[in-house]
Amino acid sequence: MTPAVGTRVWVERRKWPDAPHYGAEGVVLGEDDHGLWAGAGPGHPVHRGDEMVFIGEHPVVWCIPRHDWFMAHFVAGHPRLDIYIDVVTPAVWDERGVWMVDLDFDVVVWSGGGVELVDADEFEQHRIELAYPEALVADARRAATEVLTRVQAGMGPFSLAAASPWLSALGDAVA
Repeated sequence: MTPAVGTRVWVERRKWPDAPHYGAEGVVLGEDDHGLWAGAGPGHPVHRGDEMVFIGEHPVVWCIPRHDWFMAHFVAGHPRLDIYIDVVTPAVWDERGVWMVDLDFDVVVWSGGGVELVDADEFEQHRIELAYPEALVADARRAATEVLTRVQAGMGPFSLAAASPWLSALGDAVA
């Protein structure tokens, strides 16, 4: 199920096995070889379950691949980071939008340079506390390594150049 350009969709990351984590409404911007692109303008509410937990200060564009184990956030104008990539299970689309399970590992592309894999400690803690199945553990570790390698190599979609047309499309969509 691929929603049409301009469709409002709910984009949600959940925690294993099925607990609310972060969700926000965005607008579908289009699709390319990397996946579906959606985004939200500055001032978009971010929820955890039914509770609004903060307001997104910056425009953000999300790359949601069809079958891969990540969700990339391109944050326009953020003072500290350019790209934030969640390692997640492959996206599942339903009538509301899209959801995936957040597997703790994140890759951050910092403004001014530098790439870092973060939250390995959180992964290890949740691996035990939330009883991640061994296959999920192996897939999450593999995905974290692959995403980090792809980001360091500048492979798409992990660059501001890849996201640039979608950030422009977001500006047009929320204007």
